[in-house]
Formats: sequence, structure tokens, C-alpha cells
Amino acid sequence: MAKRIYACPNCGLQVGVNDNVCTNCGTSLENKVIIENGKVVANNNQVNKDSTVRFSNDPTFSLTHNLITNESPLLIKKADLYTRSNIIDLNIEFMNLSNKNIKAIKVIVYCLDTAMRELEEVEFNYLDLNEEKYNTFGYNKSISIKNKQTRAFDLKVSEIIFDDLSTYSFDTKLSQWNQILDNDLKEIETDILYLKMLKQYDQCQNVSDYKNVIDTLKPIEDYKDSKNIIENCYVKIHDKANKNQQDTIEGLEETIKILSEIKDWNNVNQEIEDCEKEIVYIKAKELTESKEKDNQVKKDKYKKAITLYEQIIDWKDSREEIERCQKEIEKCDELMKQSSKKRKKYMIIAACSVCLLVIGYFVVDNFIIPSINYNEAVSLLENGDYDKAIKMFEELDNYKDSKEMIKKCKYEKAIKFQKEGKSTNEELAYLFLKVGDYKDSMKIADSYIQKEINEYIEKDVSKIINLFETCKRLKYENVLKRFNKVYLYANGIISMEDGYLNEASKYFEGCKGYLKSNEYKKICNNSCNKYKNIIGDYEGYDVLTNNYKLVLNVSVIVSVDKKVKIALAGDVYGDYSWSIADTNDEIKLVNDELTWKKYNRKRKFDLKTYIYSEEGNANIWRLKKIEK
Repeated sequence: MAKRIYACPNCGLQVGVNDNVCTNCGTSLENKVIIENGKVVANNNQVNKDSTVRFSNDPTFSLTHNLITNESPLLIKKADLYTRSNIIDLNIEFMNLSNKNIKAIKVIVYCLDTAMRELEEVEFNYLDLNEEKYNTFGYNKSISIKNKQTRAFDLKVSEIIFDDLSTYSFDTKLSQWNQILDNDLKEIETDILYLKMLKQYDQCQNVSDYKNVIDTLKPIEDYKDSKNIIENCYVKIHDKANKNQQDTIEGLEETIKILSEIKDWNNVNQEIEDCEKEIVYIKAKELTESKEKDNQVKKDKYKKAITLYEQIIDWKDSREEIERCQKEIEKCDELMKQSSKKRKKYMIIAACSVCLLVIGYFVVDNFIIPSINYNEAVSLLENGDYDKAIKMFEELDNYKDSKEMIKKCKYEKAIKFQKEGKSTNEELAYLFLKVGDYKDSMKIADSYIQKEINEYIEKDVSKIINLFETCKRLKYENVLKRFNKVYLYANGIISMEDGYLNEASKYFEGCKGYLKSNEYKKICNNSCNKYKNIIGDYEGYDVLTNNYKLVLNVSVIVSVDKKVKIALAGDVYGDYSWSIADTNDEIKLVNDELTWKKYNRKRKFDLKTYIYSEEGNANIWRLKKIEK
């Protein structure tokens, strides 16, 4: 049955069901306020907006609004009187309005009964504080009230002690304080926001930090020097954009990306447009400066360059570049005509030879033509056109030393890329592996593989795994044999990081003695043995087993770097999934709600329909769904 109480419609004092006049304010109780479980369920007259119904279910008595007194360095934000199982607690939340830090506060609580008569005084000290301006504090400390008849309270702040040891005292009780005006409250909120952004401005390191300060301060740009701070943030972002390399496409694209954050400021839109034109200009330049030997390919590139220059016709010397490209196209046409005449000459000679030496057809077909093609392939090789030379030598098959010449082409091509210095260690390793067993190609390939291993074995073994898997796909099996221990060690690290500890242990056994393999194997075995009684048979499953009766599993797992990680698993809405969260991910259990952050997204899980139980180990706890 719902608990029903009655209250005065004017002052909110609890009254009896048969009372006719309020003993506190003298108001007629003809139309009482009826309250059930802390909620007003009947009230014929409007309750006075300044009164407080003091007997809701929880808390028993509360302030209805923020209170302040003249020139006060303190604001009372809220105060609640709680009655729980015959224990009465008072919780008060203060806000520091002073420029000084508050070190301590002394208060006197006047305990009142239902008729607002004073029962006793309670002194309480808030000590060891260091509260800056606008900090809220105190609510987490409860003041215990011994008199069980207490149903309301009044309060006096007897002394405030600041960090410079100066003090401030109040002569008035809380009941004589005033409700803070909306304008004053708004000014405080504005100042809080301003000070927060001022502090953030001093700590800004990247573009997003400065942009956040701009966006936050714009609604209050007329407050103090907010406009100056906003302008300084624009300048800082603009400076960061200009630090990028302006003669490369990558640098210009990064500049555009940064400037787009402040495109509503000054001339930034024009700067973005100029950067976009410069990118087109550089692309066109790259086409015209290509050292292409094939005249047809060169001609096509000049045509593409003209199309790009026409898009930015008034930018730099684009008009002059268009004229230059047109002249180069004419040169290419002339060279292609001359080349065509030479080919025709060779074909006529060949045709005449065939007609005159029908008997020698076999000789011509098997020696003269291959010899011409061989010489042309050699010429292509000497001119650095390696891909065409390789293709011609492959067509010659077993003619002379064509197969050896293919290796030579691939080798010299790899040497060229090596000298240019633009290729990665991985790319150079593949180039020399493609050469095969020629000169020192295998030795060079191994050296670049070793460089890749040295660079990533301690920080990103996935790159090493990708390298070996590519070698495997390309059938360079000897590479895996030569670097077998490295391959096993990298697979061990990946398996261990993914939580497959038993599999990782086997990999580390295979590369025993290599780097930290012995140490990691020991860690894997210890972790598997530690949680075996919780997760069951871990052969093939080194993490929690799939159990659809468990709605949520939470377990503590020790990672490779010996830091504690927390693994969360759940069958939510019938879809079984895993989520790994670090202790840095702020996992909290508050008010029956489990909250953790993952990839900058907050996730919540309502625990009200689940029960808590410990199973098998103090480090493991699970939540099971309540059976209805």
C-alpha cells in the first residue's frame, strides 16, 4: 500500500490528516497537498512556488534553488537531507566564487523538526580542500545527524579559510540567503566556460584543439578578450597549414585539409583555391618532365598535360606550358615517322631475303630474325627500357643466352631502383627476389629483408608477416627457410596479442632462443595454466569459451608487456561478440550501469536485470541473467 502524507499548500510542512491550520505559517488546511511515494497526487490549490515539500520519499528535505548572499565568495548549489534506516545524513554542495583557493569550510547545522523548531546544533568541518574558482565540492561528504526527529534544517557557514590563510565569515543563516538571479547565474556559467577555454588554449597542440576553442568561444565572443583568443587560434591554425611543404602534392593536400577548418576566416577560401590550382600544375609538370623513351607514350602524356593546364589557364605559366607541350607533340610525331621508315626498310630487306633464299628459310627463321630481335632487346636493355627488353627476351625463349639476359634485365632494373633511393626495403627485396639466382641478387634481397626485420620486429610484426606471406604467395619458399625463426617468432607475437596463447607458445618453441621467444613462451604457458579452471579446455581456445547463458563475461588478462587488460564478452541481442578494453578505457560500475569506452565511443550496459557472482577465481567475475 502506498505511503500517503499531507503537507501545507503554502510552506510545505508535513501536517496531520485531521489538522485544520498549519502550525508553521497559519494557512488554512482545507485543501491539503497529498503526497504518495514522494509525488504530489492531489492538490486543489496551487502550491506556493517558493515553498518546499519537505517529506518526499528520498531525500527528506532539499533546497529548491541555488542560494547566495551579498558579496559572498560561496554559492550553495544544493543541499539534501536523507533518512535511511534510522540514519539521517545531510549532503551539501558548494561552489567557490572567489579567485582564491578554498582550503577549509566550517559550518553549523541547525536541526529542525516538522514544526521548524530547532532541536540541536551540529558543527562540521570540510578539511583538506584545494578548490579553485567555480569548483563544486562537498556533496560527497555526509554530515551525520543524531537527533532522529530532524525533518528539516537551517545552516550557517561560520568560516571559510583560503589558501593564503585569509578567512571569511557569515553572520546570516542559509534561510536568510537569496536565490541567485538568472542573469548572475548565466554570468557565472559564461565565466566558467571562458576560464575553461582559456586554460585549454594554453595547452593546445594541434588543429582540432584550436578549432574546439574557436567553436566554444564564438557564442560568447563579446565576453572579456574572447575575440582576441579566437583570432589567435585562427592564426595558429593558419601557421600550422603554412608549415607544410608547398611544392609537393601531399603537402598541398594537407594544407587544404587544415585550411578547410578555418575557411570562414579572412582570405582562406582564396588560399585553398590557389593550393588546388598548384596541385593541378604539379601533376601537369610531372607528366611533361617524365623521361619516357617511347614516343607514343610521351605524346599521350603531353596531351594529358595540356588538358590539365587548360583547367588552370591563368595560373603561373600555364599558357606557355601548353605551347611547349604542343611543340613536343609535333617532335614525337616526326620521330615516329622516321622510326616507321626504318622498320619498313628492315621488312623489305627481310622480304627480299626470303624470296631469294627460300632454301635458307629455316636458317632465316631460326637465326636471322631471332638475331635481329635479340640485338633490339639488347639495345632496349642498354637504353634502360627493361620491361620491353624482358618481354623480347622471353619471346626468344632459348635463343642464345636469352634466359640469362632476362635475369640481367631484372637485376639492372633492381639496381636502378636501388640507386634512385625512392623504394622501400620491402619493394627492393621483391625486385631482387624476382631476379633469381644471378650474381649477388639473393644476397642483396636477404639484406633488405633483414633491414625490414630489424625495423619492425620490435614495433610492428604484422609488416614482417605480410612480407613473408607475400614471399609465400610468390613461391619464394627459400626465403621462409632462410628466415624460419623470424617467421615463427612474428607469428608467435601476433597469436599472443590476439589472445591465442597456446598457439603462440608453439610458435615460440619453434624459434627457441631467438630474441625474447623463451620469455614469451613462459608468459603464454603461465597465462594458460592460470585461467584453465575458469575457461575450461584452452586447447584451441585461449580465451573465454562461447557460453550463451552468460550475457556478459568480464575477465582480467595479463598482456605481453605485463600490463593488466580487461576482456569483455557478451551475447547481446543474440549476437555473440568480443570487445577488448584497457584499464585506461575508464571501465566503471555506477548505479547498476557498466560503462566503458572503446574507440572513443561510450558503451553502457544495464545491470539491473542481472545478478553478480564470483566463480573460481578472485580475478574473474561474471554476470548471469536473472531467471524469471
